[in-house]
Amino acid sequence: LLGIESNSSPTPDWNDWELKAVTTKKYPEPHPSSRVTLLTSEPDGGLYVSDLNNFMLNYTHKKGDNERYFTGPWHMKKGVFHGLQLSYDDQESKIVLMDTSPNNVEVASWDLAGIINHWKSKHQHAVFVPYTKNSDKQVKFSPLVCVGEGATFELFFAALRNGTISLDPGVQFKYLEETEKWKVHKRTQWRTILKKLPTIYSLFSFIDVTNGQAFKPSLRGWEKK
Repeated sequence: LLGIESNSSPTPDWNDWELKAVTTKKYPEPHPSSRVTLLTSEPDGGLYVSDLNNFMLNYTHKKGDNERYFTGPWHMKKGVFHGLQLSYDDQESKIVLMDTSPNNVEVASWDLAGIINHWKSKHQHAVFVPYTKNSDKQVKFSPLVCVGEGATFELFFAALRNGTISLDPGVQFKYLEETEKWKVHKRTQWRTILKKLPTIYSLFSFIDVTNGQAFKPSLRGWEKK
């Protein structure tokens, strides 16, 4: 509708603005519990990078004979999940997903500076647009949007450490019989829920785009700084 092409680059969608469509159970209002993907940032270290086939065999789950998936979520504050733990390595300044077995395998890792720079360049100004979809898959966008501004290192890092932002990948491995090889669809997502957004932006507001005025959500559960 706005002439924005599919955008997987680390730059904003339109001028300096990032736009995110978010489902809502209470149209037209944004729903506090709606999940939202903040970033899609692939690991730059660990077994995921050095030996993807070994990673697939050891850390994915099957869905039929020809499909395997790597899914989360992992939160830094919630400890071990599926035998893996997300943590921050202070010495190396990186985020690490570690196999907690005696072998201590670094399954995947991300340079913290890379993720923060991605966040700050893409989300300095962001609009979250609620939508609903009917049985015919027709989409209706709400004019009641959430606006986040000011993507800082401190707020994002704090949200990682306290578990507000989670690692929630949706990586698919599909075996193609014609080539006898696995095809990988990489989608490593960092996510949160809508009600947490006010805590990770310097400024956060609710705007009715039909008149440009602020509105106060009637739904409870929104967090404040």
